[in-house]
Formats: sequence, structure tokens, C-alpha cells
Amino acid sequence: MTVDDWRADGPRQELVARIRRGKLSLGIAQDIVRRIALDQLSAGSPLPTEQAMAAEFGVGRASIREALRVLELQGIVEIRRGNGGGPVVGHRGPQRFGETMTMHLQLAHATMRDVNESMIYLEPLAAERAALRVREGSADPHLVAQMVEESRRGMARVTEQNLSSHDYVDSGSRFHIVVRDICPNPALDLLTESVSHIFSSRTAQGGANLFSDMTRTRLHFDHIRIADAIEAGDPDAARELMREHMTTASQAIFEVAPDLADNLVDWQ
Repeated sequence: MTVDDWRADGPRQELVARIRRGKLSLGIAQDIVRRIALDQLSAGSPLPTEQAMAAEFGVGRASIREALRVLELQGIVEIRRGNGGGPVVGHRGPQRFGETMTMHLQLAHATMRDVNESMIYLEPLAAERAALRVREGSADPHLVAQMVEESRRGMARVTEQNLSSHDYVDSGSRFHIVVRDICPNPALDLLTESVSHIFSSRTAQGGANLFSDMTRTRLHFDHIRIADAIEAGDPDAARELMREHMTTASQAIFEVAPDLADNLVDWQ
């Protein structure tokens, strides 16, 4: 984005007046987010300099810095230092959103059991929606094939020796992500992936060791059954199989780590 592009957004007198009626830096931050979304800027895209923004909004650079600081804390903007530095679009996503969510969950005294319960509701919905998309004939066949392949690959990896905790969790996560990709919904996907990240990041230390060999095999066999139900366009079966799968996984985790369930979610 160039400064000219930034200024090409029509008259800004109304915007500046609106900003000045409220908190100045917050209004500026909201406008920056609006422009990032409107222009569909990807991570790393440069934004106008502090000086250029100050001139455009008709405010001091301190107000611009405060607005950028707000966005930096949320992961929306990154400030690059040194020559050629300045504000750029940040690497936002479920992990950053989850980090913000954990602050609110901690203040709400939410436990890991609460987080897990939300996953048991959200993941079956994703499986059901994916199967509905297949039944309607509007699913991307490449994504469906990728989901089936991922379910088989995960089962093959169960037998690997010395499978790291990270690789085990990552293998399972990829399957769930592809299921959501078949019938995308930005709001549901962001919420589901963020909650999943909060839970998995706090159980990753146990990783594969949280499950017996038998449980690990069953969980990955569940993926195959879920994939088959989605591929067949059977939303009821896909939803129930995913619910059973998530329930089995949570019961196994809490049996091995019983204290985990009542742990308060903490901001990490």
C-alpha cells in the first residue's frame, strides 16, 4: 500500500470528525483495520509510515503510535525496526486470537474442562457441515480427497517408533483442519481453531504419551470412519462419529492427567 493508495479512499473529513468525537487513537486503529480488510492485505504488507498517517489524519505522531501499539498487541500490525522499517500487516490467525482469548478465559475463571467441552460441541458441527457440503455436491473434491488421504496417513503414523509429542498432535490437527476447510466459515473456523490451539498447547507436553497404543490406534481409526462418513455425504453419521471421537480423546487425556481438567486457563 502506498501513501497515495491510503489517501485515495475519498474524503476523510467525516472519518476524522468521528474519530475526534471518541478516543482518538482507537478511532485511528479501527480505520487501519478497516483498510487492511478492505484492501485484503496479507501479512508483511507495508503500511504508511507514522509520519504519513499523522499528516493524513491531521494528528500528532503520538496518537498514531498509540493506535499502532494497540494493533501490535493484537497481532494485527508488526513494527519493524531499523532502516526501511515501519508498520506492516502482522501474522494474524487462530494462535494469536487464541492468545487474546486466554486472557478473557482466565478472568472468567474458565477451566480446561470448559475449553474441552466447547471443542466437543464445535468439532462435530464442522464434520456435519462438511458432509452436508458433500451431499449438496458443492464440496471441493480435492479437499475431500485430501481429508481421506490425511486420515489414512495418520493411521500409518501411529505405528512409528519415537513419534514426538509435537508430531503426534500435529498429525491429528491436520485432519481436523481439512475437515473444516471443506465447508469454511470464517467465524466458526477461527473460534474452533483458537479453542483447539488453547487446549492442545497445554496438553502437548504429554502428547502421544497421554494415550495408550490402543487409544492412539482407535483415535486415528476414528478419523478414517469420520472421513468415510463425510465422503459419503452423511451428516448425521459424521456428527456423531466426531462427537464420539472427541469424547474418547478427552476422557483418555483426563484419565492420565486428572488434575488438568480443573486447571484454570492461564494466559501464556
